[in-house]
Amino acid sequence: MAPSKPRVLVVDDDQDIRDSLELILTDLGYDVILAIDGTAGMARAERDAPDLVICDLMIPHRSGIAVLDSLKARTVRRLPVIMMSGSNEDRHREMAEARGADGWLHKPFDVPHFLKVIEKLLPVGERPTEAKA
Repeated sequence: MAPSKPRVLVVDDDQDIRDSLELILTDLGYDVILAIDGTAGMARAERDAPDLVICDLMIPHRSGIAVLDSLKARTVRRLPVIMMSGSNEDRHREMAEARGADGWLHKPFDVPHFLKVIEKLLPVGERPTEAKA
């Protein structure tokens, strides 16, 4: 049986960001799930059981911080969450980190840095959805 692809949920209201992340992550072999706002992001997280979430800080219908809080409050399994924002204010990053964010990306982000963050949180040999040989 072939290992299943790790799932990454991308929550962002910016179409260009969603498209860019989907392209990068799909090329790397991830199964990408997209959501355009916080409410849709939480619904997709519950329904599709991603292995990693990448969420914008400022999104409609439910802020990225509210999504982060909800995901971190889950007790079923630990779900890594990367927060991102176009804001240069350190207080946003600090707030996200204080609430349990596992990574931070500043938009527009540097692709090599983005890849390092992903690999740190979802290493190839330790991806939760991969079947063990």
